[in-house]
Amino acid sequence: MLDPVAAFPLARGDAIDRPHAEADARAYYDGLPQDMDANDALDPRQVRNWVDARRTRPVGRVAVREFTIESTLVRPAADYSQTCLAVSPLEVDARLIWIDPAGYRVARSDKPRNWPDKPSTFEFELDISNATIVGNAYLRHER
Repeated sequence: MLDPVAAFPLARGDAIDRPHAEADARAYYDGLPQDMDANDALDPRQVRNWVDARRTRPVGRVAVREFTIESTLVRPAADYSQTCLAVSPLEVDARLIWIDPAGYRVARSDKPRNWPDKPSTFEFELDISNATIVGNAYLRHER
C-alpha cells in the first residue's frame, strides 16, 4: 500500500516514480516536529504546502508553447475522411514523417528551426485543408 504522502506527489506529477515519492515521503516525516498529531501530519493542506515549497521552477528561456509547420500530404486532401488528425512525428534524415494513431504516413515536412528537444512533450494536429501541423505543448495541471 502506498503511503498517502507519497501518493500526493505521484498524483500531481511532482515525483518521477514510486521510489522517489517514497523517499520524499520519508523526508516529509523526518522534517515534522516530534510532538505533531498524526492527523495534522496527514492533513492534505500540510502535505500540499510542503510539496509546493520543495518545487523548483526551471530557470532560463521560456520554451516554445505552440508552433505551426507547413507540410505535404501523402495523398490528396479529398482522400482523408477527417478534416483534422492527431499525428506524431518520426525524424528521418533531418526531415519529419507524420503518422496517424494507426501508424499510417499522412504527411511529411522539413524540421523547423524551433523544433523542440523533446517533441514527446507536445501534441500535434494535422489540418488537412491547409496541410499544416500545429504543435501545442502539453500543459501541466494548474496548482
